[in-house]
Amino acid sequence: MRGMIVIALIAMVAIISGGIIATQIDGNDRASNDNAGTVVTATTGTGMAAPTPTSSDTQAETPADQSQPTPASGDQPSEPIETPTEAFQAIPGSEEQVELLPAHPPVREVPINGIAAVEAYYSETYQFDNFTVAWRPGAFPPERAAEVAQMARKGLDHVNQMLGTNDSGPIEILLGDQMYLKDDCLGCQGYAFSDFRQVFILQDGSMAPDEFQALLTHEIGHVIAGSNIALPHVATLFLAEGLSTWLMTPDLVAEGFIEPRQIAAWAWKVGKIPPILELRQAKFEGRTGARHEYDPAASFTEFVITTYGIEAYKGIYAGDLPDDIVGKSYLELEQEWHNWLAQWADVTLPNGVNAESWWGTSDIIKQGFDRLYADETTVSQQQYALLATSRVYLNRGEIDIALALVQESGLVLGTAN
Repeated sequence: MRGMIVIALIAMVAIISGGIIATQIDGNDRASNDNAGTVVTATTGTGMAAPTPTSSDTQAETPADQSQPTPASGDQPSEPIETPTEAFQAIPGSEEQVELLPAHPPVREVPINGIAAVEAYYSETYQFDNFTVAWRPGAFPPERAAEVAQMARKGLDHVNQMLGTNDSGPIEILLGDQMYLKDDCLGCQGYAFSDFRQVFILQDGSMAPDEFQALLTHEIGHVIAGSNIALPHVATLFLAEGLSTWLMTPDLVAEGFIEPRQIAAWAWKVGKIPPILELRQAKFEGRTGARHEYDPAASFTEFVITTYGIEAYKGIYAGDLPDDIVGKSYLELEQEWHNWLAQWADVTLPNGVNAESWWGTSDIIKQGFDRLYADETTVSQQQYALLATSRVYLNRGEIDIALALVQESGLVLGTAN
């Protein structure tokens, strides 16, 4: 699969997801790089196997007692990345301690653009059926590849079911162990180029393990939608990111995160949803810093599909005007959508979190991420861990903990550096 271009769509963002979606501009064919890393292929009864290492030049015999693949001899494992200075953070006013995410130092290092750069960086590779899993040599233990491939299978099956597609084409899943280099993807937790059927997932320790399935489903959704419905420049990022965020919603809810529809309803109540004409022009540069774009987009997708059907949404996604599909203009749909959201606007969670408190906390945490993305060299590893962990607690609706963590980070106004 590496070494050929498959024409289709890109994905994101999301960025967690979600990530940005954009068609890769480099028109050169991907160069073959057969000697860069280990390529392994195997199958078990579950469909995801303990793989057997191979080389591009010779087929290596695997000893009977070798249960996991190892990198090719030319790939030297990288130096281990240090863990945060403190692994736990005490919460003021209580005896509770929070385990911090093991965020790596915030260094912009991982490429997304450029065929040669991507091939060279993600050169330790493993093959499982139609999935290629790859990363920088030594960045992750070999057994991680099978775990990722199994989760990718789950995500792909879900996306195919929801979209009525049957796409089992090759997909590359590229794990990055540091922040992305791409300037317009600083807030992305994931990214996808569907014309190359590539999915990039940020794995620098700043994401909780129970976010991974949702993000993987999100990015695979971009690839399948791009291949089977339309590329994002046709769909607009509003529809493309809305669809992929809607697709990942069951994974978010299963892990105890607040679903996008609720966040969007709260956004409507506090006046944070941009006009639909503005959303259709939005850049969607990562869900971390653009919740007012991603969650409303996901709720619009859900509204159209539940009201008018998946085929109607796919028609609009493919570039037809809603006037021609459902007999309503975008402005008319906007009013219907907002009226639909209103039924959840006054929801208060059992712990007392509501529209005002959730979005107020979100705005504070966004200040921290804005500071990080403005100049990551001014942010320590410990600060990054505190900030990333606060985001996870926000998404679970535990805003007291989220606020305590982001204030401890010293990255927001009113806190000491």
